[in-house]
Amino acid sequence: MVKLKARQRLTRRPVTLAAIDGTGLSGPTPERLAKSGGDFVIGNDPQRSARVYTFRDGSLERLKDRGKLADKFSRGGGEVEPRYEALMKFRHHWRCAGMEPSYGNFDLNKVFASENSGFTGLAKTEAQAFHVGQYRSAVREIGLKSSFVVECVVCADDTLERAGVKLGYNNRNAAVAAATECIQRAADQLAELWGIKPRTGK
Repeated sequence: MVKLKARQRLTRRPVTLAAIDGTGLSGPTPERLAKSGGDFVIGNDPQRSARVYTFRDGSLERLKDRGKLADKFSRGGGEVEPRYEALMKFRHHWRCAGMEPSYGNFDLNKVFASENSGFTGLAKTEAQAFHVGQYRSAVREIGLKSSFVVECVVCADDTLERAGVKLGYNNRNAAVAAATECIQRAADQLAELWGIKPRTGK
């Protein structure tokens, strides 16, 4: 029987991601690539001579790729996609306002949640106060029902079907259609609110 010395250290091998294409650099795992369904773009980082993977498998990007947000017009010599831009802006304000849930350490001995539990009602900085104001004005513009669906799909990356089910539709097609219509109408209202496209007469 072999005895180990008291001061002998046990070494652990570092855990690394698998190298991609023999470059020696780590990249996304095969599982992450499979989850994206092939919806990613490979670019280059000239400073590191590495490949950069940009995944476009979020719910908003899929809506755009499937033509659900088709509403383009030309402005300033370029093409504008007002619905997509408006929803991107909404998601940006939602995130910067602190609405995105964060899961910190939970102390079950305390009655109240920790300050890392998301937005508590008061902005911590002036920048956050600005985003809170923009988020609230957007919610007032599109209404609670539409803002609920937009937050589910665009911000929280939930599916159209699940958002439609939460609205009360049990049929899959009806749920998807209702959620899609809600998002399109909200996107049009937000695009007009933020001046991405001119307001239509009411």
